[in-house]
Amino acid sequence: MIKDSYDAENGILMASFSGNFTVEGIIHWLKIINPERYPLRKLKILMDVSDGIYLFQPAQLNKFDEPIMDLCNRFELVKTAVIHRTPKETEYSLIMSSKSICANYTEQTFSSRDIAIEWLLKD
Repeated sequence: MIKDSYDAENGILMASFSGNFTVEGIIHWLKIINPERYPLRKLKILMDVSDGIYLFQPAQLNKFDEPIMDLCNRFELVKTAVIHRTPKETEYSLIMSSKSICANYTEQTFSSRDIAIEWLLKD
């Protein structure tokens, strides 16, 4: 399950992932992030996946390229901090953060919520 909420004080979309996740489930969530729901020019996302398990293989990571490009087209900037606790999920996130999907997209992987938020708040 993906639960999200908006932290208006810090301007961060907070997403909490728990349970098992497929590529399709995450893509569906990416598609519902839009300026009508979050009226921002610069979107900052904190994805806490420390209670989530990915049910897909590294070869499927390229399926996220188009949905991330679509997300980037909806906002001036998309900055994403991802928190993981397991090596597999961390590796997947590191692969994604090393890709150049679009010029206005940045992703970093963290093991600490506080450090992730600190990074998101830096301009």
